[in-house]
Amino acid sequence: MSSPTNTTGRRLWRVLRFGVCAVGLWWVLSRLNWNRIGEAWSACDRTWVALSFLIFFPTIILQAARLVLMLRAQGISVGFWKSLKLSCTGNFFSHFVPAGLVGGDLVKAYYVAQHTPQKTEAVAAVVLDRLFGLFGFVTFAAVGAAIKLNETAVGVVPYLVALLLAVVAVIAVAWSARLRALLGIDKIVAWIRLRGRLRRLVVAASRLREHVGISIASFAATLLAQSIILAAFSVAAIGLGMRADWVGYYAFLSLSLLIAAVPISPGGLGTMEAAMMYFLVGGGLGNGEQVLLLALTMRLIQFVGALPGGFFLMAGMCRPDAAELEQLRGDTMMRG
Repeated sequence: MSSPTNTTGRRLWRVLRFGVCAVGLWWVLSRLNWNRIGEAWSACDRTWVALSFLIFFPTIILQAARLVLMLRAQGISVGFWKSLKLSCTGNFFSHFVPAGLVGGDLVKAYYVAQHTPQKTEAVAAVVLDRLFGLFGFVTFAAVGAAIKLNETAVGVVPYLVALLLAVVAVIAVAWSARLRALLGIDKIVAWIRLRGRLRRLVVAASRLREHVGISIASFAATLLAQSIILAAFSVAAIGLGMRADWVGYYAFLSLSLLIAAVPISPGGLGTMEAAMMYFLVGGGLGNGEQVLLLALTMRLIQFVGALPGGFFLMAGMCRPDAAELEQLRGDTMMRG
């Protein structure tokens, strides 16, 4: 049973999240000329906007392939079709439930763990899968912002560099047992509660060092998937009449998606739109009305791409079937 303190804390956190969402949306909507929104939509090239939906769909396949690789590095064998169902289910919760990306990852981890007795390693694979995905956007944002270096981008470059260095540091610690020993990481983990599971998470992350080929393939799949996502959104922007500046879109949309991934607002609602308004309008890529239409189009593309996950969930296709459950029982008894 939850204590009053925990309940109050959750309520305050919920109020804070929806407050951030409301402030972000108010800031965006207050800068619009509502009479020009219809004009912007009437003037757009709907063929390009429709094309952006088609460009986006291969990313779902690449995400499923990357999850297969992440699980394989942990010694967990999951076929591509099963990985596709699990990835789509996670995407469905990411875009249709207020918990956003974090909630989608939790759901994906829950269902992945049902397919293997190696529960901790399965969760670690999902966490690493998310980190790979975010690292791709950080890379595009850092490179693109460094190329642009205008008044809009220059202020965020130090933060992106710091974020890149932090990610590199985490990867280095995960890969190097010598570095963990030097920093005393393993000793710290050993003193923390649930240290058995935490140690297994650290070990799971360090397994990527033993599978260099898988790590390289996962990162390549990440860059390709993120590149396709940004290409789809860039095509939509150009179709909406915004300036054709591919580097600008790759930089500023990556930044906006990174900000949306921070779980301070439900589904990044308000924070992504505010970031897009700041970077894209500030960078001279379009006006506020076009940016609002682009944000709505981006969300619609992601919603449509996540719809198969809802079907898989309602059909119960994310859970192990009877034969898999029997095999899991045998595997669990052997491991025990």
